[in-house]
Amino acid sequence: PYVSYFYDFRKNAVPCPPPYLPDYTITGVDLGVGPFSHPQDFHIGPDENFYIVDTNNNRIVVTDKEWNVIRIITTFKTQTGEEDSLYNPYGVFVNEQGNIYIADYGNQRAVVLDPDLNLIMQITQKDVEKDIGNEFKVSKIVADKSGRIYLIAEGIMDGVMEFYSDGYFSGFIGANRVTPNIAEYF
Repeated sequence: PYVSYFYDFRKNAVPCPPPYLPDYTITGVDLGVGPFSHPQDFHIGPDENFYIVDTNNNRIVVTDKEWNVIRIITTFKTQTGEEDSLYNPYGVFVNEQGNIYIADYGNQRAVVLDPDLNLIMQITQKDVEKDIGNEFKVSKIVADKSGRIYLIAEGIMDGVMEFYSDGYFSGFIGANRVTPNIAEYF
């Protein structure tokens, strides 16, 4: 139903069989929440609910596996009881306890919410113990079973940022340092 390709080592597009074939599509209109605008991520939680990051609408749409809307996350309560909003979220992850990890790209932070949408923790640029530039635009987030948080942020080439469960910066993982010689430059 569509043309599929990959890139070879010379960066040429090479035709290939489609890696998957969609059965159907779901839109925000189909769900009754209005059109999606630039959705960036999709996560199936341990509760088997679907979490759809609708980036330009500043929300996360949560549905059950029959695509019935359960809730729409646009705001949450801070530790002082004030209401705070998402702004261009890019990523979402839900752990076994139901805590919701959100890459809040537009607000330059990552937030961790409990199942009742109360803020547990937020991670901002000041939590990273390295000069990473002026912006902290978190695009993807995930946590492991021990609670460590892994973030990918735009423009940070040192690797995936790792934080302990209390939000303390552990370091970068996954990036290899490349030191080209003079011949490789040419």
